[in-house]
Formats: sequence, structure tokens, C-alpha cells
Amino acid sequence: MKTLPLRFPIAGLVVFASALLPFGCDSASPSASDGNAGTGGTPIQPGDNDKPGNTGGDGGRGGASNDVPDGVPPCVSDKDCTSSGRVCDFERHVCAECLEDSDCGDGVCELGVCASVTTCVNSLDCGNDEVCGDGVCVGCVTEADCSGGQTCHDNQCLDACSSDKDCTSKGMLCDGTQGVCVECITKADCGNGKTCVAGSCKPSACTAGTARCVSSGAVICRSDELGYMAPVDCDDCSFEGGEVYCGDEPLDGTGSNPSLIPGGTFSSGPGNWRLSGAAEDPVPTIKNGAVCESLNSFTLGWPADGDGIEVPAGNYRLSVDLDVEDNDENLYGQVEVKLAGAEAPYEPLLFSETLTELAGISKTYTFDFVVENDAENIGMAINVSNLPGGLCIDNIRLTVR
Repeated sequence: MKTLPLRFPIAGLVVFASALLPFGCDSASPSASDGNAGTGGTPIQPGDNDKPGNTGGDGGRGGASNDVPDGVPPCVSDKDCTSSGRVCDFERHVCAECLEDSDCGDGVCELGVCASVTTCVNSLDCGNDEVCGDGVCVGCVTEADCSGGQTCHDNQCLDACSSDKDCTSKGMLCDGTQGVCVECITKADCGNGKTCVAGSCKPSACTAGTARCVSSGAVICRSDELGYMAPVDCDDCSFEGGEVYCGDEPLDGTGSNPSLIPGGTFSSGPGNWRLSGAAEDPVPTIKNGAVCESLNSFTLGWPADGDGIEVPAGNYRLSVDLDVEDNDENLYGQVEVKLAGAEAPYEPLLFSETLTELAGISKTYTFDFVVENDAENIGMAINVSNLPGGLCIDNIRLTVR
């Protein structure tokens, strides 16, 4: 039988605002139903710098370009792909040779590329060690087609296993869920330029966290490297020296690994961030390019207008700069950093970390965490409690790792 094309739907991630934080918009985005993931994170010591790099070369600042130095061209429209004779896969935002098997004649569509198959009437039409299954020559159809110690998995005879020890002599790993030896379990098991797809190492479409220009802004490569996330705004997008520029400024000011949350560096103002819990003004106070408040308790939340971003399941890094006044009033204060649903009931919860003993602290807090399932309409909140002595917040960044 023909192998069905793989599909990798993109879902979303936005950033949490607590029940105290009004988003100022009544339009609701769909909520994810895939469950919670990644509560809590792994703190990284200040100064860690193991962010994914951009392997791209230099390009011009003359405008959007799909001529990328690595991977496959990104897209948001078929127009982005016509020069290469391809079409846009809108689920992965990459230019593809095919979207479904019917685009490949007698072949099958695998990750946007047509793969040839041998058609058959019966197994006599197939080569040695193959059988005919639904008109296509395959490795196996039933367990009986495989030799002792092997099992038929996705029309392939694979060695059965219950431990890595059953597979390492063959240069493979044990997929405990499927009970078979495979080439990889995660992307880390594959070399540079490859990612893990259904137990096999395949060429990556892009490098995780890197950005590229498209006709309507910019796109950021997903953690699984199978494609790009939904596009973000980037006027006059251009690519130079491994970085995407919006006009004369790097995308979100972070170069090759831009933040998924726009405006978390406050040198240009509060942007789409909103203050909740203040007695009067809902607009954050910006001092020396940071949000600085002397309120007893408040929430700094994004997005203020309820219009969030979309991000698929994957590996992420969240960081925030805190500068807390060193005085007795701040001895028992705490700051909670949270990523969760942007609207009631504020689910799913993707990440939560509470920081204490903050008086006199001035440093960057960084956390690595995993989002297990695609999520939609997620928001961010920094909930401050019992810090009337004052603090400043800056450089809030959520990145792919």
C-alpha cells in the first residue's frame, strides 16, 4: 500500500496573564485540549550561552528572500515557492515538491518530497526479501514475513527489543513504546542537519530557533526542525550575516534566535504588555529601558490585546532580568513566572516557576522546559507579590532551543 504522507500540524503558544490581567479583547482563540506539559523548568546559571546557532551565510539587506543558505525555503504563500517549482506546505511553512501522494504519480509523498515505490500485482513482482502489500512492494505485511526476533512495524521488519542493550550492537536504540530497534528516539540522536522522524534520521528543513524572511514578515524554525512556526510581523524583512532584520533592527533585537514573545525588551516602551493590580494606570512604568514598579503586588502580562502567537510542541528556553531593591521591605517577596492559557480557565499550564529570596538580586533567570503537546492561545504573566520596595523587569525572552 502507499505510505500516507506525514503531517505535522502547527499549533500555538501565547503567554499567560493571570485572572487579574484584562486582555482588552473579547475575541476568543481556541483552547488546546491536548493536556498540560512542562510545569516547572531547569534553571540555567547566569551566563550560559548554549543557544542554537545559525549556520547561514551572509545575504543582502535588499528585502525578503527565500534563498536560504541551509534547509529548504520557508513560505506563507505559494508565491514564495513558484521560483523553485514547488508549492507551500502551510502546515510546516516550507516549500514542498508534494503535499499528498496524488502529487507523485505512482510514488508517495514523504515530508514534501516524492519517493518512488515499486508497484505490484503479487509478491512475484517484488525483489528479494519483499512482499506485495496493497499494490506496493514492502518489507512485510504480517509478522510471518519477518525472521525470528523481528516484528513487522510500518511495513518494515525490525528487531524487537525491551532495552537499549538489545539494539546497541547494531548501532541502534530501543523505542520502548513500540518495542523495536530504531535509528533515533529524539533529534539529539541524529547528527547536525538531521532530525528524528518516526525512528529515522531525516534531513532537517531548518535549524531550530533560526529566523528567515517570507513575503509577509518572518518565520522561526520549530524545535523539531521539520518546518517553521506561523509568521511574525517584521516590516522590511532582510537577511544579513546570519540574522534577520526588520528595517535596521534585528528581529526582536536577538539576531539568529529571536524571542517568540515580541517586545520583551522595553527600551522602546511597553508595547503589548499590560500592568494589572495597579491602583490607577494599567500602563507599565518604563525607567531606563525596563519596567520598574514600587507596588506591593502586581502582574505584568502579555498580550494586552489578547492576540497571541502560535508555537508547536518542543523544547524552549525562558529568561527574564530582575533587579530588586535591597531593603527590608523586599525580604519576603516573590515573583512567579508563568506560561498558560491566556483566558479563563487559564489552561493548559505549560510552565510555572516561583522565585524567592530576591532582595538585592540583580541577574538573569533562565529556565529550560518542554512543551509536550501543541497549545493554542497561551499567554505570559510575571506575578509580583510583597515587593513594595521596588524592582525592575527587563529582557523577557521565550526562544526555541
